[in-house]
Amino acid sequence: VTIPEDIEGNKVVAIAPGSFVFNTSLTSLSIPDTVEIIGEMAFDGCTSLSSVKIGKNVWSIGPDAFNESPWHSSLTDEFVILGDSVLYKYNGNAACVTIPESVKHIGPAFYENERICDVEIGDGVYTIGSGAFLFSSVSRVSLGNNIILIDNYAFQGCEKLVYVNIPDSVKTISHFAFYGCVSLGSVKIGHGVETLGISAFHSCSRLRYVTIPKSVKKIDMNAFKDVNN
Repeated sequence: VTIPEDIEGNKVVAIAPGSFVFNTSLTSLSIPDTVEIIGEMAFDGCTSLSSVKIGKNVWSIGPDAFNESPWHSSLTDEFVILGDSVLYKYNGNAACVTIPESVKHIGPAFYENERICDVEIGDGVYTIGSGAFLFSSVSRVSLGNNIILIDNYAFQGCEKLVYVNIPDSVKTISHFAFYGCVSLGSVKIGHGVETLGISAFHSCSRLRYVTIPKSVKKIDMNAFKDVNN
C-alpha cells in the first residue's frame, strides 16, 4: 500500500485509528511526507507487514499503531526514532532514562513498560504523545521547558506516578492524560495551560492540591472527578 498525498484535491495529513486493523494481507507500506499523524491501532494486527516507510513529517504515532507486525518487531535499537524525530519505541532495560537530544516528540515508547521509574525529558521535546507512558510503572517525570502538548492517555493508568512538573510552555493537557494516576498527590499546572481535557485527572484518588492558573480557558467535563482536592 502506498498512502496517497491527496484524495480528490484534499491533502492527506492523517491515518485514522484502526484504518487497516487486522489486514493480514498487507506486506509493505509507504507513508508520504504530507502525513503528520498515525492514529492508534492504525495497522494493528497486520501480521504480514514487514516493510514500512514513514514520511519525514509524522510527529504523532498512537499506541498499538503497528502492534503484532513483523516490522514493529524488527526495530531493535535502544531508541527507535521515526518521522519528524518521534521516539516510537524504547528497547532498553534501564529504570532511569534520559530522552536523547535528537527527539522532538515522544510516541508510545513506554506504553506498558514495567521497568521504567524515572524519566528526564529535555528542552528539545515538544509533545508527549498519545499513550506515551500509558499503563507504565513510571514514578517520576521531569518535563523540559518547551513541551506544548500532553496528549490523550499520555500518563493514563500510571499508578506509581507521584511527581510530574507541568511547565509554562504547555498549552493543552488532553483527554484522560493523567486518568487513574492514583499516587499523584499534588499538581502545579503551568501558567501557559489553556485547556484541560475530558477526565484529564479523573480518578487521581490521592490528588489533594491543584494549582490552576488564570491562563486556563476551558476545563472539560470530569477533569477532576473522583479526586480528593
